[in-house]
Amino acid sequence: MDWIQAWLPYFYQYGVGGFFFFLAIFVAYDRKVLNLSRKDDRRLLRGILIGFAFYLVMHGLWIASVMLLSD
Repeated sequence: MDWIQAWLPYFYQYGVGGFFFFLAIFVAYDRKVLNLSRKDDRRLLRGILIGFAFYLVMHGLWIASVMLLSD
């Protein structure tokens, strides 16, 4: 498996998907649905961002491990 086959879908998923993910958070904040002065909303936002980062890192590690083991 070459580099492009392994990493291009990853960059597409977290690049394009991340754009819409952060756009949705911005729209929620802009329309006052997400109010950062409330503790529950800050906690929710923190959980969403940590979850996104967790899946981004774990998916990257999974791809990297497969690339290293397939050589």
